[in-house]
Amino acid sequence: MQKNPSKLNNNTNGFTLTELLVATVILGCLAALAAVRYTTSIEQTRYRGARANLISIHTAADIYKENSSDDDYPATQLGLTNINNAFHLHLSDPDFTYTFTNNGDGTFTATAVRSNPAYTLTVDQTSISSSNPSCSGACPCTGTCS
Repeated sequence: MQKNPSKLNNNTNGFTLTELLVATVILGCLAALAAVRYTTSIEQTRYRGARANLISIHTAADIYKENSSDDDYPATQLGLTNINNAFHLHLSDPDFTYTFTNNGDGTFTATAVRSNPAYTLTVDQTSISSSNPSCSGACPCTGTCS
C-alpha cells in the first residue's frame, strides 16, 4: 500500500505560527501589567515605611519635650543621624532624606523627602491623623495606603 504524498505533509498535531505569536503577545502584555503593579506596590511600601518613621519621630519628639528641662524640642535642624541620637531611635532609610526642625515657637516640623519619584512627607506637632503626616508631590498613595 502506497501512501499519498500530499497527506504526508499535513501535520495537524502542532500550533501554527500565528497561534504562537498571539500567545506570546498576550503573555507579554500580562508581564507588563504585572511589572507596573509590582513597582507601584514597592513604592507604596516605601511610602508606608517613611510614614511610620515620621510617626515614630513625632512620638519621640513629644516624649523628649515632656522630659526636657526647658520644655522644648531639640535644637534647630537635625538630620537622620542626629534625630536618632536626640530621640534614642534606630531609624534607617536609604530611600528618604529626613530632617527635624524646631520652629522656635514650641512647634516642630519633621520631613521625609524622596527624590525619585519626587514627594515629601511632613509631620508637625499636632496629633497624628489622616492628614498628619501629609504628603505633597508625586505621592504613591492617595488616601488608600496610610
